[in-house]
Amino acid sequence: GKRSFMTGKRIAALDKLGFEWSVSKSCSHDKKWYEWYKQLKCYKAKHGNCRVPENNADNPQLGRWVQTQRRQYKLLKEGKRS
Repeated sequence: GKRSFMTGKRIAALDKLGFEWSVSKSCSHDKKWYEWYKQLKCYKAKHGNCRVPENNADNPQLGRWVQTQRRQYKLLKEGKRS
């Protein structure tokens, strides 16, 4: 097999940048989920609630994300899979 060209210095440099060594669908999915969560926190700070309309003019994607969270919660409570 081939020898790795990776060195301790290169690893340290990439770590310093916040390099993700393992990128899986669940990892990137979690990252996206938390990005939307942060947007919801901003919405709540501005509007005082988390009742984002599905057709929210300012951010329609956030409205759809909130609806998806509600749907996923309902499925979980019913013991169903998404």
